[in-house]
Amino acid sequence: MRKLHWNLSCGDFKLCETGRKEKGDPLNIAIDKMTKKTRDLRRQLRKAVMDHISDSFLETNVPLLVLIEAAKSGNEKEVKEYAQVFREHANKLVEVANLACSISNNEEGVKLVRMAATQIDSLCPQVINAALTLAARPQSKVAQDNMDVFKDQWEKQVRVLTEAVDDITSVDDFLSVSENHILEDVNKCV
Repeated sequence: MRKLHWNLSCGDFKLCETGRKEKGDPLNIAIDKMTKKTRDLRRQLRKAVMDHISDSFLETNVPLLVLIEAAKSGNEKEVKEYAQVFREHANKLVEVANLACSISNNEEGVKLVRMAATQIDSLCPQVINAALTLAARPQSKVAQDNMDVFKDQWEKQVRVLTEAVDDITSVDDFLSVSENHILEDVNKCV
């Protein structure tokens, strides 16, 4: 006879032998199938999250650079448009970082990711305000210096978040997703 136990440390089901196992027992067959399906589902979930991570953390500075260029040119309308793109990008980074936390067992790493994501979330409106200030006064040295400070802070915080997410994700999962992306690119060329 087998009993099904929920393993709190990894959020998975574990089977424990409590007696003699009968091969034809429908309950054992159902438990085996459920265990395999759960394992497959967890693998697919990890793969989907890694795919999200690899897409979202690719070229993380582009929305910032576009926002800054619009601000330097003094085009407030463009800055407002790019500010929305920048805000969506920041929200996506935070969302994907939280997804990475949901599949990780690394408690300390998860804490660091959540702290870095919170910093990104609070820094985003400050970067946008610095860009709006620069757009309103593109010739102002103070506005330019202010934008540079927030640009540096943003880039630093994104690096911290990226490294923290890297620390809580599996290299095997990342390689699997990367392999799939390479195969997709090769198939497009053929």
